[in-house]
Amino acid sequence: MSLLPRLRVAQVAPLFESVPPAAYGGTELMVHLLTEELVRRGHQVTLFASGDSRTSAELRAGSPFPLWSKDGRQLPEHRVLELTRAHHQRPYLDPGAFDIVHDHSGGPGIAAAVAAGSGRTLVTHHLKFQPELGALLRQFPGRHHAVSRFAAETFPADGQLGPVLHGVEVETFPFREDPDGYLLFLGRFAPEKGAGTAVQVARRSGRRLLLAGRINPSDRESFERDVEPYLDGTLVDYLGEADATQKRALLAGADLLLFPIAWDEPFGLVMIEALSCGTPVLATARASTPEVVDHGVTGMLAGPGDGSEADIEAMLGALPACAAISRQRCRQEALRRFTVARMVDDYERRYATLLGVAHGEVISGNLVGESGPS
Repeated sequence: MSLLPRLRVAQVAPLFESVPPAAYGGTELMVHLLTEELVRRGHQVTLFASGDSRTSAELRAGSPFPLWSKDGRQLPEHRVLELTRAHHQRPYLDPGAFDIVHDHSGGPGIAAAVAAGSGRTLVTHHLKFQPELGALLRQFPGRHHAVSRFAAETFPADGQLGPVLHGVEVETFPFREDPDGYLLFLGRFAPEKGAGTAVQVARRSGRRLLLAGRINPSDRESFERDVEPYLDGTLVDYLGEADATQKRALLAGADLLLFPIAWDEPFGLVMIEALSCGTPVLATARASTPEVVDHGVTGMLAGPGDGSEADIEAMLGALPACAAISRQRCRQEALRRFTVARMVDDYERRYATLLGVAHGEVISGNLVGESGPS
């Protein structure tokens, strides 16, 4: 049930992937979950996204296909820029069409809102601060936020709304008390994602490791150096990129998820997907991981997250304790902290703030405190 009167809301997704994404695309997945829940709560929602997107809302396509698709990659750069600019400006062509415009692109969304003079725009930064946004942000106080406390700290302090942590449809993830005994790495194969660290943890512990995820052209070199030489189909195996169904089955069957990041990840969505399956998370203690993993309760934090030998040794040492963590407790914590309902409640509070709606607790909550570990 919504805490707000019925609103006309524009959700503006990046054009890079469809909504929801076929496989990789955390931002687009969050836009999808938020849009569908707002529709369910009775709001009139218009989704601005690529033309192949699937939604219960009204769809307005900024491009017939995602810009990172095969067709999109064939477009010249100037055409991509034109499509992107027009896409983010489109919600403002009719100034009275929407009560709230919620843009998920960062810079392009802020630029469009500033140009339109809109005071009812919320911009969600799904990435950390980019210095080139500084001048724009000074023109956009009180209307933008990050997706974790860590990411928020990378932005100038003045003018931010508090972060809203992601949520997923926890109840739709399969829960297994009896996993299949393997470790899992699920993500891109960029060096900073830590697949090489995961491989070394598996080799030295003698634990079977399954890896699944996209290999972008820019990541091919690191995959061939850090992963491919160790693929034997028995101890270490690469399964390709997993779709949504495959990903859930892999997460539910894993003894634990390895999340050995060596970069400043704003929010690792796969961690809460793992917890939703009851699967503990073994992560390096860097960036947003302490906000998601409750050390000793839903997983373990081990290693500084610099991609060094220290990460490997720390994760090896934490493996037994992490594997012994209660899977039931992981699932319970996901239901308590990382549901779509909680996320959308938080966003409705943000909308209420922008609209100046005095609606009891709608605008009284402390989002950071509500979403953090207790």
